[in-house]
Amino acid sequence: MRLKITILFLSILMSVASSYASDAVDADTLDGLDSSAFASSRHKHLEYMNIDFGVFGKTAVNSVFRVTCTSDDGITNKSLSGTGFLHKSGKVITADHVISGCDDRTIEIRTASGRSIRAAKFSSDRALDLALLDIDGKIGESSFVVSDASRIRKGSPVSIWGYPAGYTGNDPLLTTGHYAGKATTKTYEDTVPKMRLIVNAAINSGNSGGPLINAGDGKVIGVVVSKMAPLPAYIAEYLKLLEVDEEGNKVVTRRPDGTRGEMTQGQITGEVLEYLRKQTQLVIGHAVILGDLRGFLKENGIEP
Repeated sequence: MRLKITILFLSILMSVASSYASDAVDADTLDGLDSSAFASSRHKHLEYMNIDFGVFGKTAVNSVFRVTCTSDDGITNKSLSGTGFLHKSGKVITADHVISGCDDRTIEIRTASGRSIRAAKFSSDRALDLALLDIDGKIGESSFVVSDASRIRKGSPVSIWGYPAGYTGNDPLLTTGHYAGKATTKTYEDTVPKMRLIVNAAINSGNSGGPLINAGDGKVIGVVVSKMAPLPAYIAEYLKLLEVDEEGNKVVTRRPDGTRGEMTQGQITGEVLEYLRKQTQLVIGHAVILGDLRGFLKENGIEP
């Protein structure tokens, strides 16, 4: 029975992935203001091939960090891990959901040099899925500049720097893709949907909170908040049922933090399926739009 559920689950993911691949988006404003677009090109594929995405690598290494929640005994909660990046104000920008479970933990920022720095939440906006972190002292030599543009042409090359789940290295990883348009979505079920940028790039769990960079000028045009890994409601309900399944044979397991515990076979199946779902990659993700990012900074007394 559990094998049938697994096969059905994977089949649904594949079919939904195919349906999303054919969707079209035609919005192209970053924050709703009226101004001229960036210079256009009739040969977008050639423009993409001629871009040196490594030009801004040094800035990324200096200003993009791994953000985690670490308990008092030093154990990292792997489910609460993401990316953050330095703002010229000295504060670190990340996604709210990366640190939303850190109430009874310490927020830790780890730099590419391996330096570990404690941070505290300065401000956050749950609906926008943005957060600002305070740190003591100087953390980086340089930072990406938040763009002041209002429009970007669909199909424009973009890059993302961050720490996708499963990657244990110190340097942030580069992901490249294109700005595809906009769509309304939300991070939390209890918040109002917000307009997001749609990015055709290999965004993974852990990239949340990282900067979305306009490859043309190296400026920040958004903040990565999610990858697209849709799940039908009834499949989500199946996973919940497996999660709370306390009947059946129990086995001793090792938790992500290294401690031992007991789980039923149903719970193990549910956890494995959830892990596989997180690895599903439609090569599409969402980012906070530039106007919301600039507005969030201004509301907190910070000049973008």
